[in-house]
Amino acid sequence: MPNSTPTADEKPAIVQRAVNLLYLSAAISVACFLLECSFPSPVDLGVRAFCFLIGLAFVVWQIYYTDQGRNWARLIFLVLFLLSIPIYVSSLSRMFKLSLLLDGLSLANYIIDIVALVFLFSRKARAWFRSVKSNAPLTEP
Repeated sequence: MPNSTPTADEKPAIVQRAVNLLYLSAAISVACFLLECSFPSPVDLGVRAFCFLIGLAFVVWQIYYTDQGRNWARLIFLVLFLLSIPIYVSSLSRMFKLSLLLDGLSLANYIIDIVALVFLFSRKARAWFRSVKSNAPLTEP
């Protein structure tokens, strides 16, 4: 029986699918932000845009390092997702009352994130992240 453990150079398709889903999620977040801008808010649009862009930059940075096999980036995504659950659950009572499109995109985005997490913590993905970590060259500060 051949060795089915992926090497650091052989990223499993399931990891690539997860990364693609995470980039799709980021793109949907941009669409949601643009839709939200059409609704009144007590917060200045410039402040909202600045905070959104900082958050988006962090998400893209985290996705990039997940794609590179950095286990810490995958764990950050998991922790942030788990922290978002109470916030998301509390917003469900208001969902689909203001904008069907915006809330539908938000729900789709959440489902996409769940699927990406399942992919990133699958057996093949875990083995690949371990192999990348064990093959990582030592760097000096």
